[in-house]
Amino acid sequence: MRIIKEALDIMFPKECLICGKISDIRLFDVPLCKKCLTDLVPVPEDKRWQFCLSEPYENDTCPTLTLYVPFKYEGRIAGIIHRIKFGQKSELTAVLGTLLGKCLNNDNVSCDAVIPVPLSAERLSERGFNQAELIGLYVGKELGIPLLKDVLVRSKNTKRQAEIKDNLRRAANMSGAFKFNDDYSVDGMSILLIDDVATTGNTLHEAAEVLLLNGASKVLCCAFAGNRSVKNVESY
Repeated sequence: MRIIKEALDIMFPKECLICGKISDIRLFDVPLCKKCLTDLVPVPEDKRWQFCLSEPYENDTCPTLTLYVPFKYEGRIAGIIHRIKFGQKSELTAVLGTLLGKCLNNDNVSCDAVIPVPLSAERLSERGFNQAELIGLYVGKELGIPLLKDVLVRSKNTKRQAEIKDNLRRAANMSGAFKFNDDYSVDGMSILLIDDVATTGNTLHEAAEVLLLNGASKVLCCAFAGNRSVKNVESY
């Protein structure tokens, strides 16, 4: 079967899912071109760790919450995430999730389970999939830990963060956005909380707070890409 597949690829070459040109390589069974592949380079290890909130506030219940982001939201990477969200190229989540999982493995990150940031029912209906969940699925495979996709529930249909420029309003927009699903237990568990993009960190912080209040011993917030010099990249 593999020989037939390779023969068909030669006879009918597929387009790179990122740029649309003829693909000359497959990464995690996704057709890409070498030019796009060379742009998928993580930042140095010491640049991947930061506090979750870009603008901390007083009386934060988890002020030391950590954020892990190995890629910059710019150029090719920003284009990939945009194609996933708005171009229905969900296959690209295999690339992002596997690369993210490999970075986490290389940095010796160990957790008990992966939990994705959930979308609202309305946003999920519009898109047809939750990109954070799909990325988290491949991260879990790389780390050898389960994906628990229904632990967090979106309790309100928040306004798109990209539509809000002021950081305080962005935080208020996410306040109370998530609820814990009582059918699950995360007591004593170390959780890897996954999203596709992080900027101000308000979304991940709000979700992590719910997990910690419901018994998680530790939550590491994680996004594939981030760029805090651009306020409005959390465009879901």
